[in-house]
Amino acid sequence: MNTNILTRVRPILITVFAVAISINLFFVMLPIRLKDGGFSATDIGMAMSMFAVGAILAGLFGTRVVIRSGHIRAFCTMAAALAIVAVTHSYTNDIWVTGGLRMIAGFCFVTNFITLESWLNVLSDKSNRGKIFGIYQICFAAGFGAAPFLFSLSNEQDPRLFGLIGVFLCIALIIMSMSRLPLPEMPKRSSAMSLKQLWSYSPSATMSCFCAGLINATSVSLISLYAYDHGVSGIWLSLILGSYQMGGLLTQIPTGWLADRYDKRLVTSGLMMMGIVSNLLIVAEYFYPMPIEMLVVIFLISGGSGVALFPLAVTQIFDHIDLKDAMPATSTMQIILGAGGVIGPIVAGFLMTQFSSIWLYYFLIAIHLFVIIFLLVRK
Repeated sequence: MNTNILTRVRPILITVFAVAISINLFFVMLPIRLKDGGFSATDIGMAMSMFAVGAILAGLFGTRVVIRSGHIRAFCTMAAALAIVAVTHSYTNDIWVTGGLRMIAGFCFVTNFITLESWLNVLSDKSNRGKIFGIYQICFAAGFGAAPFLFSLSNEQDPRLFGLIGVFLCIALIIMSMSRLPLPEMPKRSSAMSLKQLWSYSPSATMSCFCAGLINATSVSLISLYAYDHGVSGIWLSLILGSYQMGGLLTQIPTGWLADRYDKRLVTSGLMMMGIVSNLLIVAEYFYPMPIEMLVVIFLISGGSGVALFPLAVTQIFDHIDLKDAMPATSTMQIILGAGGVIGPIVAGFLMTQFSSIWLYYFLIAIHLFVIIFLLVRK
């Protein structure tokens, strides 16, 4: 791959690494803080799902923010707002305030991702988009996976961790404000692309976006509750909490390579089958304990299969649309992702409260299986 394109997108790659650390520190800390505060898994799932509500609002209105102020200023505004959210969290553990702050965070984070991903897709082309997006996801996965290790240096009640979130957000803000990236052409419209139009481009990619929202939000929002109930601690806890995105380090490059050469639906089906097998092994471990080292490897494989679903859907959509529609299409995909993200933690949290924490993985297995069936039926 031409090294020039990697040089051009380097600020975006470094920025997404810093943003990923901040986003996962939120996801790791807040459920455990709320659990220690006496809230049920259902209530915690409801509060954490507000992130996805904010994501939907970003899909609806985030493009308008970018059109109003430009790509760089929009990114910096959202990063500054997130730093304020982080500081506010350090003063309260109220479930309603937490839900409201999660909604604001969802809007800000996803507006930034809409900005960065539409930018990235305009800078790449069909011959290298799979690889570039794979590297982008690796940077995200590395930052996301690094967050639990920072968390393990302290505890969930330490307010300095919220200050650390602010530090990484400011690093991202500085990098983007000082970059000299060529600015993408502004979209002709500020509204998201219609669902019908996106579906006409690729039904399989559209459904994959929704299922990716179910898998992503459920995994990152509730995995800490599963590990908490399972009695995992120390370095193993950090590895399991970061496994969802760290697993992406195992799958993103080969997935991007395969997606650039073969039918993306076939590649997606293979990933979902890998996810079913790994999640079944997690369920088996719940009843028949395995060595912790083996469990961590299984979690990494499970995470790698889930995290690659949305990037595959994005590249499939971008293979079919005019690049001037990059931002409206990205907005709609984020709305669909957010819709799945609202439903997933609520349903999984209810199942965990009614039955046990292992029902998180029964739920994930069902979603993976549905994706495979849909891809086989829908040509």
